[in-house]
Amino acid sequence: MSEAVSIRTLSALLLSAVGVAAWAVGVQSFEGMASAGLGLTAAGALLSLKRGDAARLARQWWPVGAFVGWSLLAPTLAGRPPSGSGLARTLDWLALPFAAVSWSQTAPQLRAAAGKLAAAVMLVSCAVAGFQHYGLWPIEAAFEPWKWTQLPFQRVYELVPGTTDRFMGGGLLFHRLKFAHVTSLGVIAAIVIAARSKPGTRGSWFALAAVAGLSVWLFPYARMAAVAMTAAAGVTLVRASAAPRRAALVAVGLAAVAASIVWFTPAMRERFATSFTAQGSGDRLELLETGWRAVVEHPITGVGPGQFRPAKFADPTTPTLVTDNAGKAHLQLLSIAAEAGIPGALLFLLMLGWIASRGWSSPLTVGALTFFALLSLAHDPLFQAPFSMALVGILAVGVTDARPKPP
Repeated sequence: MSEAVSIRTLSALLLSAVGVAAWAVGVQSFEGMASAGLGLTAAGALLSLKRGDAARLARQWWPVGAFVGWSLLAPTLAGRPPSGSGLARTLDWLALPFAAVSWSQTAPQLRAAAGKLAAAVMLVSCAVAGFQHYGLWPIEAAFEPWKWTQLPFQRVYELVPGTTDRFMGGGLLFHRLKFAHVTSLGVIAAIVIAARSKPGTRGSWFALAAVAGLSVWLFPYARMAAVAMTAAAGVTLVRASAAPRRAALVAVGLAAVAASIVWFTPAMRERFATSFTAQGSGDRLELLETGWRAVVEHPITGVGPGQFRPAKFADPTTPTLVTDNAGKAHLQLLSIAAEAGIPGALLFLLMLGWIASRGWSSPLTVGALTFFALLSLAHDPLFQAPFSMALVGILAVGVTDARPKPP
């Protein structure tokens, strides 16, 4: 009996460790690996649960279950079931409690190894984004044999507006927004690790955060991501530092550096200037209008996760750029209300508030939620599977680390 328990325990620990590592690497490179890592992490947590633990876990994390349950069941019962992608990114949130269990049972040495592996992949992704930005990259046809990966290779050949030899880098994800959003979470994590590290290694982690942060500003031209990352990095610094006033001055310095990048880079300055025009903002006002029409037509149950399409709620004056949109209102909460109804949006806010209160003592939780909240004002970052999984993973780590350690 003890041997069986021992084998089960070892299997749970192994699955958790491998899953966490694959999850951390996959969200920065290959969605399939991230999904596999998420599954292995959940399996490791399930194996470690004893009789009665599952019910206790469900009670402890009830806001997560309430949001996921409503988002999937309410539209389905109304005859509007979720799409495959909508189902997947909604279920990502259900992985949160299992990821927290897996992280708590992963040995400190393996946690450190996973962190270093994720940091190495982030550096490689930033370097790749730099090569793509400056055109030091193979032609698009060179990636034909790799089409089976379904990575959007064509996205890194989009010219930066106003230039003829600069491209919007997308790193290992080959998508400028996915790269900017996921790397920004990596910057926040690196700051927290640096603040907790010994003086000998602290500088390396701060240097990593600086390199990754500059990469987000310089290569993908993702305006809102860069601004939100800078603000969230400042908040994280203040929360993680033993000298908050000094950290606040550093945060102001970061904002000044960011403003300088915009001011002294003509293409960046022009891109920010066009944010207030219809074309430069991607017709966001019209996108918001289609999302609002979806909420008005289906206020209680929504249209179902993954089923919102601006074209379905357009009027004769809606621009083609809006009707061709894959399914985002460019305001995260509005998109959730469109998909899961107003009750679903309220449950989403309840879940985030509960996570924030549970992980309030963790700078990682506060920083990640700050970034997500700011980014969600102009984007639907959860529409991107790598970011959806990355955010859940970061929050699971933050919430776990926020809990007082047992004696």
